[in-house]
Amino acid sequence: MPPSPNSDIVDVVNEQGELGMLGSLARILDILESAGDMREDVVKLSTIFDVLRNVHFSFMWMQACHLTDQLPEDSVFAIQFTAIAGREMQPLCLAYAIARFKERYSADWGRQGLRLVKVHYEFSATVVFGVMFFDVLLDNAFDEAVKRSLDDDNDFFIFHGDYPVSFWNATAADFAGGLKHPHCETYLTRTRASTKRA
Repeated sequence: MPPSPNSDIVDVVNEQGELGMLGSLARILDILESAGDMREDVVKLSTIFDVLRNVHFSFMWMQACHLTDQLPEDSVFAIQFTAIAGREMQPLCLAYAIARFKERYSADWGRQGLRLVKVHYEFSATVVFGVMFFDVLLDNAFDEAVKRSLDDDNDFFIFHGDYPVSFWNATAADFAGGLKHPHCETYLTRTRASTKRA
């Protein structure tokens, strides 16, 4: 994976309590623009709303040691993520996924002190994917993800093998054109490979 502004993004996410989700989103986009990962003219308010409504995101939940044996220091839990979008929109999707994930799951599911340790990501033609490593087990959040994945009436969570997967902006049935399991397996494999190269 090419070098990334990882530590700057990690710092922003860990300051999110002070910045708020939208402040974090804006700072992450500035970092990605400075790194040459996006063009300034791509981000418009209408673009942000399109991402919030239309881009399909997936999040696979696991202990960090299940993803890689080369763990970043202090990492205990991992969230492997994808966002299906054209290349120009991927920096915005990445920033949104990282900022919104922490806001949504740390507050709602009992981990106010959640600290992001490292993020790996990779842009491709149609998907941005990667992994967020956290410093604590997301016990309550993970248990809730498992519970929702076991619930046949919940259309936004499934199991892929042993791992619960949550979806944003698409039901599990609609995600990746109905090809959720091949998509999850492809990008889990690619994420594992990219963490070995990092």
